[in-house]
Amino acid sequence: MTELLRILAALSMLYMHQFSQGAARFLPRRSAATPTVSLPTPLPTATPIPTATFTPTQVPTATATAIPSATATTLQSVSDPTGFDVVGVPPAQKLPSAVLIYPLVRVSATQDTRVEMVNLTGAAVSVSCFYVSSGTCDEVGFFLNLTPYQPVSWMLSTGMSGNNVRVALPFYGDGELKCVVTPRGPFASAAAFNALQGRAIVSDTNGQTVGYSAIGFRRLSTGTFTGTVLLDGIDYEQCPDRLHFQVLTKKSGGPDSELVLVPCTEDLMNQIPSGTNVLFAVINEFEQQLSGGTTLKCFNRIRFSSVPVFGFNSLGTDTAHVIVRGTDVPVVGLVIDRFTTDSGAVSASSNDPYLEGGRSAGIYLP
Repeated sequence: MTELLRILAALSMLYMHQFSQGAARFLPRRSAATPTVSLPTPLPTATPIPTATFTPTQVPTATATAIPSATATTLQSVSDPTGFDVVGVPPAQKLPSAVLIYPLVRVSATQDTRVEMVNLTGAAVSVSCFYVSSGTCDEVGFFLNLTPYQPVSWMLSTGMSGNNVRVALPFYGDGELKCVVTPRGPFASAAAFNALQGRAIVSDTNGQTVGYSAIGFRRLSTGTFTGTVLLDGIDYEQCPDRLHFQVLTKKSGGPDSELVLVPCTEDLMNQIPSGTNVLFAVINEFEQQLSGGTTLKCFNRIRFSSVPVFGFNSLGTDTAHVIVRGTDVPVVGLVIDRFTTDSGAVSASSNDPYLEGGRSAGIYLP
Protein backbone atom coordinates (compact mmCIF):
# COMPACT_ATOMS: atom_id res chain seq x y z
CA MET A 1 0.00 0.00 0.00
CA THR A 2 2.80 2.35 0.93
CA GLU A 3 4.52 1.43 -2.32
CA LEU A 4 1.29 2.21 -4.25
CA LEU A 5 0.98 5.60 -2.62
CA ARG A 6 4.59 6.42 -3.53
CA ILE A 7 3.93 5.55 -7.18
CA LEU A 8 0.78 7.75 -7.26
CA ALA A 9 2.70 10.65 -5.73
CA ALA A 10 5.42 10.29 -8.34
CA LEU A 11 2.87 10.22 -11.16
CA SER A 12 1.17 13.29 -9.71
CA MET A 13 4.44 15.23 -9.66
CA LEU A 14 5.16 14.16 -13.25
CA TYR A 15 1.71 15.30 -14.37
CA MET A 16 2.14 18.69 -12.71
CA HIS A 17 5.51 19.14 -14.40
CA GLN A 18 4.08 18.32 -17.83
CA PHE A 19 1.08 20.61 -17.22
CA SER A 20 3.37 23.53 -16.41
CA GLN A 21 5.41 22.86 -19.56
CA GLY A 22 2.23 22.71 -21.70
CA ALA A 23 0.95 25.97 -20.25
CA ALA A 24 4.23 27.57 -21.15
CA ARG A 25 3.82 26.36 -24.71
CA PHE A 26 0.22 27.69 -25.04
CA LEU A 27 0.86 31.13 -23.56
CA PRO A 28 3.15 32.34 -26.39
CA ARG A 29 0.57 31.25 -28.98
CA ARG A 30 -2.14 33.34 -27.36
CA SER A 31 0.13 36.35 -27.13
CA ALA A 32 1.23 35.81 -30.77
CA ALA A 33 -2.42 35.86 -31.83
CA THR A 34 -2.76 39.38 -30.50
CA PRO A 35 -1.22 41.01 -33.60
CA THR A 36 -3.91 39.40 -35.73
CA VAL A 37 -6.40 41.59 -33.90
CA SER A 38 -4.44 44.67 -34.91
CA LEU A 39 -4.63 43.73 -38.62
CA PRO A 40 -7.58 46.09 -39.24
CA THR A 41 -5.39 49.06 -38.41
CA PRO A 42 -3.61 48.96 -41.82
CA LEU A 43 -6.98 48.83 -43.68
CA PRO A 44 -8.17 52.34 -42.75
CA THR A 45 -4.71 53.71 -43.43
CA ALA A 46 -4.71 52.32 -46.98
CA THR A 47 -4.19 55.63 -48.82
CA PRO A 48 -4.60 54.15 -52.33
CA ILE A 49 -8.37 54.44 -51.97
CA PRO A 50 -8.48 58.29 -51.72
CA THR A 51 -5.80 58.47 -54.40
CA ALA A 52 -7.99 56.44 -56.77
CA THR A 53 -10.95 58.70 -56.17
CA PHE A 54 -8.85 61.80 -56.92
CA THR A 55 -7.61 60.70 -60.32
CA PRO A 56 -11.08 60.56 -61.95
CA THR A 57 -11.63 64.18 -61.03
CA GLN A 58 -9.03 65.06 -63.63
CA VAL A 59 -11.17 63.54 -66.42
CA PRO A 60 -14.05 66.04 -66.18
CA THR A 61 -11.51 68.85 -65.98
CA ALA A 62 -9.95 67.85 -69.30
CA THR A 63 -13.36 67.36 -70.93
CA ALA A 64 -14.71 70.68 -69.70
CA THR A 65 -11.83 72.64 -71.15
CA ALA A 66 -12.13 70.91 -74.52
CA ILE A 67 -15.88 71.52 -75.02
CA PRO A 68 -15.90 75.32 -74.59
CA SER A 69 -12.92 75.76 -76.89
CA ALA A 70 -14.57 73.68 -79.64
CA THR A 71 -17.87 75.54 -79.28
CA ALA A 72 -16.17 78.92 -79.32
CA THR A 73 -14.37 78.03 -82.52
CA THR A 74 -17.66 77.11 -84.18
CA LEU A 75 -19.40 80.30 -83.09
CA GLN A 76 -16.59 82.69 -83.98
CA SER A 77 -17.57 82.81 -87.66
CA VAL A 78 -20.56 85.10 -88.30
CA SER A 79 -20.31 84.97 -92.08
CA ASP A 80 -22.18 82.60 -94.33
CA PRO A 81 -20.59 81.19 -97.49
CA THR A 82 -21.64 84.26 -99.49
CA GLY A 83 -18.98 86.18 -97.57
CA PHE A 84 -21.28 88.67 -95.82
CA ASP A 85 -21.84 88.92 -92.09
CA VAL A 86 -25.23 87.87 -90.78
CA VAL A 87 -26.90 90.99 -89.36
CA GLY A 88 -30.43 92.14 -88.64
CA VAL A 89 -33.54 90.15 -87.77
CA PRO A 90 -35.68 88.31 -90.34
CA PRO A 91 -39.48 88.66 -90.40
CA ALA A 92 -41.35 86.22 -88.21
CA GLN A 93 -43.71 83.93 -90.12
CA LYS A 94 -47.09 82.32 -89.44
CA LEU A 95 -48.27 85.40 -87.54
CA PRO A 96 -50.88 88.05 -88.40
CA SER A 97 -49.04 90.49 -90.67
CA ALA A 98 -49.42 93.95 -92.18
CA VAL A 99 -47.71 93.14 -95.50
CA LEU A 100 -48.01 89.99 -97.62
CA ILE A 101 -45.77 89.13 -100.57
CA TYR A 102 -46.85 86.33 -102.92
CA PRO A 103 -43.65 85.72 -104.94
CA LEU A 104 -45.38 83.72 -107.69
CA VAL A 105 -48.76 84.14 -109.37
CA ARG A 106 -49.21 82.58 -112.79
CA VAL A 107 -51.94 82.34 -115.42
CA SER A 108 -51.49 80.73 -118.84
CA ALA A 109 -53.40 78.49 -121.23
CA THR A 110 -52.62 75.53 -118.97
CA GLN A 111 -52.13 77.16 -115.54
CA ASP A 112 -54.08 79.24 -113.04
CA THR A 113 -53.54 80.50 -109.49
CA ARG A 114 -55.90 80.66 -106.55
CA VAL A 115 -55.03 83.45 -104.09
CA GLU A 116 -56.24 83.10 -100.50
CA MET A 117 -56.26 85.67 -97.70
CA VAL A 118 -57.81 85.83 -94.24
CA ASN A 119 -58.42 88.60 -91.71
CA LEU A 120 -57.34 87.18 -88.34
CA THR A 121 -58.68 90.07 -86.24
CA GLY A 122 -62.05 91.07 -84.84
CA ALA A 123 -62.01 94.38 -86.74
CA ALA A 124 -62.67 95.21 -90.39
CA VAL A 125 -59.54 95.96 -92.44
CA SER A 126 -58.80 97.63 -95.78
CA VAL A 127 -56.11 96.09 -97.97
CA SER A 128 -54.29 97.64 -100.92
CA CYS A 129 -52.94 95.05 -103.42
CA PHE A 130 -50.73 95.23 -106.52
CA TYR A 131 -49.85 92.74 -109.23
CA VAL A 132 -46.38 93.22 -110.73
CA SER A 133 -45.87 91.60 -114.16
CA SER A 134 -42.63 89.89 -115.12
CA GLY A 135 -40.77 91.35 -118.08
CA THR A 136 -42.58 94.69 -118.23
CA CYS A 137 -42.54 95.22 -114.43
CA ASP A 138 -45.86 97.07 -114.79
CA GLU A 139 -48.11 97.20 -111.75
CA VAL A 140 -51.87 97.24 -111.45
CA GLY A 141 -53.62 97.82 -108.13
CA PHE A 142 -56.96 97.14 -106.47
CA PHE A 143 -58.51 97.25 -102.99
CA LEU A 144 -60.08 94.66 -100.71
CA ASN A 145 -62.27 95.24 -97.65
CA LEU A 146 -62.43 92.36 -95.20
CA THR A 147 -64.91 92.06 -92.36
CA PRO A 148 -63.79 90.63 -88.97
CA TYR A 149 -62.32 87.14 -89.37
CA GLN A 150 -63.36 87.01 -93.04
CA PRO A 151 -61.54 84.72 -95.48
CA VAL A 152 -61.47 85.55 -99.18
CA SER A 153 -60.11 83.77 -102.26
CA TRP A 154 -60.20 84.28 -106.02
CA MET A 155 -58.95 82.72 -109.24
CA LEU A 156 -56.35 84.93 -110.83
CA SER A 157 -57.62 84.44 -114.36
CA THR A 158 -61.07 85.87 -113.54
CA GLY A 159 -60.72 87.71 -110.22
CA MET A 160 -63.83 85.79 -109.16
CA SER A 161 -64.46 83.95 -105.90
CA GLY A 162 -66.05 80.51 -105.74
CA ASN A 163 -69.40 82.27 -105.30
CA ASN A 164 -68.99 84.02 -108.68
CA VAL A 165 -68.37 87.34 -106.98
CA ARG A 166 -65.62 89.53 -108.38
CA VAL A 167 -63.28 90.36 -105.53
CA ALA A 168 -60.10 91.34 -107.41
CA LEU A 169 -58.79 92.32 -110.81
CA PRO A 170 -57.95 89.45 -113.17
CA PHE A 171 -54.34 88.86 -114.17
CA TYR A 172 -52.55 87.01 -116.97
CA GLY A 173 -48.92 85.92 -117.23
CA ASP A 174 -46.23 85.54 -114.55
CA GLY A 175 -45.62 87.92 -111.69
CA GLU A 176 -45.98 88.63 -108.01
CA LEU A 177 -48.64 90.05 -105.71
CA LYS A 178 -48.02 92.47 -102.83
CA CYS A 179 -50.79 93.37 -100.35
CA VAL A 180 -50.61 95.96 -97.54
CA VAL A 181 -53.07 96.73 -94.72
CA THR A 182 -54.10 100.42 -94.84
CA PRO A 183 -55.70 101.52 -91.53
CA ARG A 184 -57.77 104.72 -91.58
CA GLY A 185 -57.07 107.62 -89.27
CA PRO A 186 -53.92 108.80 -87.51
CA PHE A 187 -51.88 106.88 -84.95
CA ALA A 188 -53.23 103.41 -85.56
CA SER A 189 -51.80 100.77 -83.24
CA ALA A 190 -49.53 98.05 -84.55
CA ALA A 191 -52.34 95.57 -83.85
CA ALA A 192 -54.60 97.46 -86.26
CA PHE A 193 -52.07 96.79 -89.04
CA ASN A 194 -51.25 93.17 -88.23
CA ALA A 195 -54.26 91.28 -89.52
CA LEU A 196 -53.46 89.09 -92.53
CA GLN A 197 -52.24 85.67 -93.50
CA GLY A 198 -52.33 84.25 -97.01
CA ARG A 199 -51.29 81.55 -99.43
CA ALA A 200 -51.42 80.78 -103.13
CA ILE A 201 -52.07 77.56 -105.07
CA VAL A 202 -50.61 77.34 -108.58
CA SER A 203 -52.04 74.46 -110.62
CA ASP A 204 -51.87 73.24 -114.20
CA THR A 205 -53.92 70.96 -116.43
CA ASN A 206 -51.58 67.96 -116.02
CA GLY A 207 -52.36 67.77 -112.30
CA GLN A 208 -49.24 69.42 -110.85
CA THR A 209 -50.15 71.70 -107.97
CA VAL A 210 -47.85 73.93 -105.93
CA GLY A 211 -49.17 75.61 -102.78
CA TYR A 212 -47.10 78.01 -100.69
CA SER A 213 -47.54 80.52 -97.88
CA ALA A 214 -47.22 84.24 -98.56
CA ILE A 215 -44.27 85.89 -96.82
CA GLY A 216 -45.53 88.19 -94.07
CA PHE A 217 -44.10 91.34 -92.49
CA ARG A 218 -45.50 92.73 -89.22
CA ARG A 219 -45.96 96.38 -88.35
CA LEU A 220 -43.82 97.17 -85.30
CA SER A 221 -44.83 100.70 -84.35
CA THR A 222 -47.90 102.88 -83.88
CA GLY A 223 -48.41 105.41 -86.64
CA THR A 224 -50.30 106.70 -89.65
CA PHE A 225 -50.31 104.84 -92.96
CA THR A 226 -48.74 107.13 -95.55
CA GLY A 227 -48.25 104.80 -98.50
CA THR A 228 -44.56 104.32 -97.68
CA VAL A 229 -43.85 100.91 -96.17
CA LEU A 230 -40.41 100.98 -94.59
CA LEU A 231 -39.19 97.45 -93.94
CA ASP A 232 -36.48 98.81 -91.65
CA GLY A 233 -36.96 96.96 -88.37
CA ILE A 234 -38.58 100.08 -86.84
CA ASP A 235 -41.85 100.69 -88.66
CA TYR A 236 -42.11 97.20 -90.16
CA GLU A 237 -40.02 94.05 -89.91
CA GLN A 238 -36.95 93.93 -92.13
CA CYS A 239 -36.68 91.93 -95.31
CA PRO A 240 -34.56 88.76 -94.89
CA ASP A 241 -30.92 89.25 -95.79
CA ARG A 242 -30.59 85.81 -97.38
CA LEU A 243 -32.68 82.74 -98.19
CA HIS A 244 -31.73 79.12 -97.49
CA PHE A 245 -33.12 76.19 -99.50
CA GLN A 246 -32.49 72.46 -99.53
CA VAL A 247 -33.09 71.46 -103.14
CA LEU A 248 -32.97 68.49 -105.49
CA THR A 249 -30.17 68.94 -108.00
CA LYS A 250 -30.87 68.97 -111.73
CA LYS A 251 -30.05 65.65 -113.40
CA SER A 252 -29.41 65.26 -117.11
CA GLY A 253 -32.70 64.54 -118.86
CA GLY A 254 -34.67 64.92 -115.65
CA PRO A 255 -37.39 67.47 -114.81
CA ASP A 256 -36.38 71.09 -114.28
CA SER A 257 -36.87 72.80 -110.92
CA GLU A 258 -37.25 76.59 -110.62
CA LEU A 259 -36.06 79.32 -108.30
CA VAL A 260 -38.48 82.28 -108.20
CA LEU A 261 -37.19 85.63 -106.84
CA VAL A 262 -38.69 89.10 -106.38
CA PRO A 263 -37.16 92.21 -104.76
CA CYS A 264 -38.36 93.50 -101.40
CA THR A 265 -37.84 97.11 -102.52
CA GLU A 266 -40.45 98.29 -105.01
CA ASP A 267 -41.38 101.79 -106.19
CA LEU A 268 -44.93 101.14 -107.34
CA MET A 269 -45.88 104.80 -107.14
CA ASN A 270 -43.43 105.89 -109.87
CA GLN A 271 -43.42 102.55 -111.74
CA ILE A 272 -39.65 102.26 -111.25
CA PRO A 273 -38.63 98.57 -111.21
CA SER A 274 -36.03 97.34 -108.77
CA GLY A 275 -33.03 95.38 -109.98
CA THR A 276 -30.15 93.63 -108.28
CA ASN A 277 -27.40 91.13 -108.76
CA VAL A 278 -28.03 87.86 -106.95
CA LEU A 279 -25.34 85.62 -105.46
CA PHE A 280 -25.66 81.85 -104.99
CA ALA A 281 -23.59 79.73 -102.62
CA VAL A 282 -24.25 76.02 -103.20
CA ILE A 283 -22.98 73.30 -100.85
CA ASN A 284 -23.21 69.61 -101.74
CA GLU A 285 -23.47 66.60 -99.43
CA PHE A 286 -19.66 66.36 -99.20
CA GLU A 287 -19.49 69.95 -97.84
CA GLN A 288 -17.90 71.16 -101.07
CA GLN A 289 -18.94 74.66 -102.10
CA LEU A 290 -19.63 76.21 -105.48
CA SER A 291 -20.83 79.72 -106.25
CA GLY A 292 -22.76 81.43 -109.00
CA GLY A 293 -24.96 84.39 -109.73
CA THR A 294 -27.65 85.97 -111.86
CA THR A 295 -29.49 89.26 -112.26
CA LEU A 296 -32.99 90.20 -111.18
CA LYS A 297 -35.32 92.90 -112.45
CA CYS A 298 -38.65 93.00 -110.59
CA PHE A 299 -39.24 89.26 -111.14
CA ASN A 300 -37.18 86.28 -112.19
CA ARG A 301 -37.93 82.61 -112.77
CA ILE A 302 -34.60 80.80 -112.83
CA ARG A 303 -34.62 77.27 -114.21
CA PHE A 304 -32.04 74.99 -112.61
CA SER A 305 -30.87 73.90 -116.06
CA SER A 306 -29.70 77.48 -116.72
CA VAL A 307 -27.45 77.59 -113.61
CA PRO A 308 -24.57 75.05 -113.80
CA VAL A 309 -23.99 75.04 -110.03
CA PHE A 310 -27.53 73.66 -109.51
CA GLY A 311 -26.75 70.58 -111.59
CA PHE A 312 -25.87 67.06 -110.47
CA ASN A 313 -22.92 67.00 -112.87
CA SER A 314 -21.34 69.94 -111.01
CA LEU A 315 -22.26 68.94 -107.48
CA GLY A 316 -22.14 65.15 -107.62
CA THR A 317 -24.94 64.71 -105.05
CA ASP A 318 -28.73 64.44 -105.23
CA THR A 319 -29.40 67.32 -102.85
CA ALA A 320 -27.77 70.67 -102.19
CA HIS A 321 -27.95 73.57 -99.76
CA VAL A 322 -28.54 76.78 -101.72
CA ILE A 323 -28.02 80.21 -100.12
CA VAL A 324 -29.42 83.19 -102.06
CA ARG A 325 -28.55 86.84 -101.42
CA GLY A 326 -29.41 89.97 -103.37
CA THR A 327 -26.45 92.34 -103.38
CA ASP A 328 -28.16 95.71 -104.01
CA VAL A 329 -31.58 95.06 -102.44
CA PRO A 330 -32.80 92.05 -100.44
CA VAL A 331 -34.97 89.46 -102.17
CA VAL A 332 -37.64 86.91 -101.26
CA GLY A 333 -38.88 83.90 -103.16
CA LEU A 334 -39.42 80.16 -103.28
CA VAL A 335 -38.22 77.04 -105.09
CA ILE A 336 -40.46 74.70 -107.08
CA ASP A 337 -38.92 71.23 -106.84
CA ARG A 338 -39.72 68.97 -109.78
CA PHE A 339 -38.81 65.29 -109.59
CA THR A 340 -39.69 61.89 -111.04
CA THR A 341 -41.63 59.46 -108.84
CA ASP A 342 -41.10 55.69 -108.75
CA SER A 343 -43.93 55.30 -111.26
CA GLY A 344 -42.09 57.56 -113.71
CA ALA A 345 -44.52 60.48 -113.35
CA VAL A 346 -43.21 64.01 -112.88
CA SER A 347 -44.34 65.63 -109.64
CA ALA A 348 -43.86 69.12 -108.20
CA SER A 349 -43.63 70.55 -104.69
CA SER A 350 -43.20 74.00 -103.21
CA ASN A 351 -40.05 74.66 -101.21
CA ASP A 352 -40.32 77.60 -98.82
CA PRO A 353 -37.05 79.21 -97.68
CA TYR A 354 -35.53 79.52 -94.25
CA LEU A 355 -35.10 83.27 -93.71
CA GLU A 356 -31.88 84.52 -92.12
CA GLY A 357 -30.70 87.96 -91.08
CA GLY A 358 -32.37 91.23 -91.98
CA ARG A 359 -31.82 94.20 -94.30
CA SER A 360 -33.86 97.32 -94.80
CA ALA A 361 -36.08 97.79 -97.86
CA GLY A 362 -39.04 99.94 -98.88
CA ILE A 363 -42.34 99.54 -100.75
CA TYR A 364 -43.76 102.81 -102.11
CA LEU A 365 -47.44 102.69 -102.97
CA PRO A 366 -49.46 105.12 -105.16
